[in-house]
Amino acid sequence: MKPSHIPTVMDTALAARRAGEVFNPLFTGEAGLGKSQIVQQWVKLQKKRNPKFGFIDLRIAYMEAPDLIGLPENEVVTEEFVKGDPIQTRITNHYQPDFWPRDPESEGLLLLEEPNRGTSGTTNCLMQLLTDLKVHKYELPKGWIIAACINPDSSGYDVATMDTALKDRFVDFEVEYDALTFIEFM
Repeated sequence: MKPSHIPTVMDTALAARRAGEVFNPLFTGEAGLGKSQIVQQWVKLQKKRNPKFGFIDLRIAYMEAPDLIGLPENEVVTEEFVKGDPIQTRITNHYQPDFWPRDPESEGLLLLEEPNRGTSGTTNCLMQLLTDLKVHKYELPKGWIIAACINPDSSGYDVATMDTALKDRFVDFEVEYDALTFIEFM
């Protein structure tokens, strides 16, 4: 597809989310085509419509699993059982990363940059996020969508082939060079 079609795909993703569906676009193409820049321009258009439209740019290549799921913490929980005797148990919770949107009424875009450059621990953390739009107890607000941009694994880039289980959580769009789009961008 042409880079100029990216905004239409993003509009579709937002409409799907508003309808309660999960549609995670993945834009795959050579470096320099403007994939990420066009997505960011789309965000600017959304901000004109809604000045509070959020944008989070996560560079997966330099993240580790705790960056996404939060650091673990111990919590003491008191539970009552059938005989009425309270029992204290330690459970593990996770501190929530500071970048997650917290306003349940908010809307925005979570852009995953280069998930095929992340460690397997980090990309495994993306599985629940992409499928259920949540991580542990945290849920992405209903107005937020997820998209990603990657370079292909066939062109000498320092990337890993995304495993099928991860890639199937996206709808993949192959972005190709288009001179007219490039001229308009410049």
